[in-house]
Amino acid sequence: MAEFMAMMIIQRHYTYQQVVIDGPMLKYKERVDAYLTKEGREDLITSAQ
Repeated sequence: MAEFMAMMIIQRHYTYQQVVIDGPMLKYKERVDAYLTKEGREDLITSAQ
């Protein structure tokens, strides 16, 4: 599920903020971050605002 949500972030269906910071995926943050990094999209990883 974490990888799927990371893919949704890449496709701009959701923002990192919506999914990881404010949403249900905080416990999977490391997996989401790893997927985004693997795909070369570190630019989408943001901190809490």
